[in-house]
Amino acid sequence: QLDIPYKPFASFNAATGYYIEFDFEVNTVLDNDLYILKCFNADNKGGFYIKPEEAGMITANGTVVSTPIAAGTKYNVSFMIK
Repeated sequence: QLDIPYKPFASFNAATGYYIEFDFEVNTVLDNDLYILKCFNADNKGGFYIKPEEAGMITANGTVVSTPIAAGTKYNVSFMIK
């Protein structure tokens, strides 16, 4: 596990929103439940994530919107938060 102390929403402005984009490929998956990347709010109730088999967003009220992904495929995933 690697924690990168980058807080992209520390200076979040709801009037302008925030856009973040990732290019990635997943290979040699050992555990489908682990996060490859996650960025949640301080209460872990809202944010976005990438797991070996899905990428998605979770709203503060718990609604999940996700899309399946597969190992060995290159992806470009972007999130627009407003």
